[in-house]
Amino acid sequence: MRNDVFNKRFLRKRSESLLKTVELFFGNNNSLNSNRNEGDSMVVKIDKEACIGCGACTAVCPDMFELGSDGKAEVKSQKGKCAKEAADGCPVNAIKIS
Repeated sequence: MRNDVFNKRFLRKRSESLLKTVELFFGNNNSLNSNRNEGDSMVVKIDKEACIGCGACTAVCPDMFELGSDGKAEVKSQKGKCAKEAADGCPVNAIKIS
């Protein structure tokens, strides 16, 4: 139980740190948003075997992705405009968009 609490805090801090790094690098603007229209249908999936839990997707697109209790990425919402950027930023190509 204690390890679960520590892991959640650690993962949250790591995600926040990555988000700050991305914002510093790209600036805090909407240039990270894709050109996909909100009406376009897309399905975003995570390849759990490939995911290494680095948190890059949560840093680039926190509205759509989160790190689960297993430390790997999960799709939080299918609604968002930054899935492509998150997929492009995934070092192991674990994010699939169809």
